Amino acid sequence: MYSISSSADQTSTSFIEKTRRAQIITCAIETIAALGFQKASLAQIASRAGISPGVILYYFEGKEALIRAVATHVFNDGEVFVRARMDTSSPRAALASFITGNAAYMAEHAASITALRAIRHAGALPASMPRDARYCTNIACVCPVT
Repeated sequence: MYSISSSADQTSTSFIEKTRRAQIITCAIETIAALGFQKASLAQIASRAGISPGVILYYFEGKEALIRAVATHVFNDGEVFVRARMDTSSPRAALASFITGNAAYMAEHAASITALRAIRHAGALPASMPRDARYCTNIACVCPVT
């Protein structure tokens, strides 16, 4: 017996997978921000997401893969956020808008910054991350969140 799936079924599966991965990443960020990196186990993250830890392992190979996805998400999200606010009319305007854009991102996404800083301080950013991500050189990682 076999089933015939339409392209609509494949699209909905892809949407569901993307949605579930995004949910897990969001819950990982919230859990790490609330508990710290060391205490944020897959079981804690799964509990916050309302799923079993096995579901996380279905979408991510392990905690390192999930942490890589979290860091990638925060960096990409931050970049999109700041770029949308960049004023490149002059070098001074570009610098000012970069700084204010980062400050606004930190204010609006405090949990993401807290989680990323916890991951960095635990030395857990995966080696496969770009150099600037591993060393967290952007303003969002070196400035404290108040």
